[in-house]
Amino acid sequence: MRAIFFLLSLVLAAPGVAFDLTDRVQTTDGPIRGVLDAGVHTFKGIPYAAPPVGARRFRPPEPVTPWRATFDAIDFGAPAMQDYGGSSDTELGWRLAEIFPMNSEMKIDNEDCLYLNVWSPSLDGERRPVMVWLHGGGFSYGSGAWPSFDGANMARVGDVVFVTLNHRLNVFGHLYLDPIDADFRGAGNAGMLDIVAALEWIRDNIAVFGGDPDNVTILGESGGGMKVSTLLAMPAARGLIHRAVIQSGAGLEALPQDVAERSSRALIDEMGGLERLAGASADEILAAMNRARMNQAGVRFAPVVDGAALPRHPFSPGAPQISDDVPILIGVTKDELSLFSVFGPGWGSASRDDGIARVGAAFPGRGDSLYAAYEDRYPGDAPDYVTNALFGDVAFFLPSIELAERKHARGKAPVYMYRLEWETPVAGGIFKSPHTLDIPLAFKNVDKSEVLTGDGEAYLLERFMSNAWLAFARSGDPNTEDLPDWPAYTPERRATMLFRTQPAVVDDPLGNIRKMLQGAD
Repeated sequence: MRAIFFLLSLVLAAPGVAFDLTDRVQTTDGPIRGVLDAGVHTFKGIPYAAPPVGARRFRPPEPVTPWRATFDAIDFGAPAMQDYGGSSDTELGWRLAEIFPMNSEMKIDNEDCLYLNVWSPSLDGERRPVMVWLHGGGFSYGSGAWPSFDGANMARVGDVVFVTLNHRLNVFGHLYLDPIDADFRGAGNAGMLDIVAALEWIRDNIAVFGGDPDNVTILGESGGGMKVSTLLAMPAARGLIHRAVIQSGAGLEALPQDVAERSSRALIDEMGGLERLAGASADEILAAMNRARMNQAGVRFAPVVDGAALPRHPFSPGAPQISDDVPILIGVTKDELSLFSVFGPGWGSASRDDGIARVGAAFPGRGDSLYAAYEDRYPGDAPDYVTNALFGDVAFFLPSIELAERKHARGKAPVYMYRLEWETPVAGGIFKSPHTLDIPLAFKNVDKSEVLTGDGEAYLLERFMSNAWLAFARSGDPNTEDLPDWPAYTPERRATMLFRTQPAVVDDPLGNIRKMLQGAD
C-alpha cells in the first residue's frame, strides 16, 4: 500500500511554473505583487507577523517591520517546525505527510513560519467572501501550502478570495510558561495567537485583494477544525470571524492548565533548565520534546485554557457566547479511521468475535449490541470495517453532535450538520470514505487529488460540496440548487445532509446507534 502514497506524492506535488507578475498592491506593511496563474491573482509567502525567532521565541506574535521596496510574494513561506510524533498514533503523522507532501515550491520547516497565501479572481476593489483555511495535523504538523489546499480553483470558479497560512505548532506554539516565568505569558497559546494575527492582517488588508473584511469564513479539517473551534472561544478573535466550518475535528475542550504545565516542565527538565531554551536550536528543542514524551506519559502541547488568550474550553460545557452570531457548518466522513487503519498489521483478518471483543473492551457489557447495530447499519462489511466505523463515530461524529447541540442551545446563529458517505473507488475501494476525503471535494481540488478521490463520480461530489461551502461563505446558509432542502440542525429533528451521488437530508441518520453510544434510553 505504500505505493499508493508514492502515487499521491506524484499527483499532489506538482512542480512550480513561472507566471506573469500581478499589479502591485499596497498593504499596511508595504507594497507587494504576486503572480497570475491562469487568471488567478496568487500571492504566496506574505509575512503577517515578525519572525518568532531569537528573543521572540515562545512569545505572542509581534508586528512585521514595514518595507518600502516591492515584496515579491511568489514563493511559499516555510512551514512551522514539524512534529510527526505528536499524534496518539506515531505513524499517523508520517502517513499523512506522505499523502499530503510538501511540494517542490515549499521550503524546509523553520521557526520563521508566519506567512500566508492569497488567491483572488481579481484586484478590482470588489468585496468578495473571504475563506481562510486552517490546515490539519493536530497542533503538531502541517502546512497551508500543501497542494490539496490550493485556493486557485475556488477563487476562479467560486469568485471568492481564498487564504491559507502557516503558524507555530507543537512546543513552539504551545509551551505553557505562564506559571513558570511570567515574562513568557501567552506562550501556551502562541500558535493560536498567530492565527489571530493573520486574521487581523486579513481585516486590515484583504480589501485590496478583492475581499470583504466583513465576510470572513474560517475553515479547518481535523486539527484545523479544532483550531476553528478554539478561535470561536478566543476574545482576541471576536469580530474577525463571521462564519465557521469544522470538518472532522470538533474541538470541545483544550488542555487544562495542570496538563499543560506538567508537559512544559517535562520539556524544561529534558533541556536542563528554562534558560537553555533561549539559545538552543529548534532541532534540539524538538529532540527534548520527544524525550519528554517518551519518559513521561501524557506530555502534550496544544491550546491551553490559560485564563487570558483562551479563558474557557472552546465548547465545554456549552458553546462560547462571544461567537453567538457566527453560523457553523460541521460534519464528518463515514469511515474516518480507514485512512490510517488499513495499513495496520493484520488489517482485514479480524473475525466477528474479534470485533465484538474490541468493542466490548471499550464499552463493557455492550460489545454484542453495539457491534450488531453497526453490522446492521453496514451489512456486508468485514469486521475490521464495522469496528472502524464505530470508533470513527465515537471520535468524530459524537463530538460534532455535541458541538452542534451546544451551539443550537445558544439560540443565536444556525448550525448545519453533514456526513460524507460517498466512498472513493481508489485502491479497490479499500479506504471507503476516509478522513481528509472531504478536503479536495469541498475545495474543487479533485483535479489535484485523483489518486485519492478517483475521477468520474468524484467530480459530481466536488460540485455538491464545494457549491455548498461557497454558499455558506456567502450567506451563512449552505443551501444550493444542487441539493435537497438542508435545514439547520436542531436536537429535535437532527437534520443531516448525507453527501452521496444522490444527496439526501436524513433526520438523525444514526439515531439508534447515537443513543446507544451516548448511553441514552
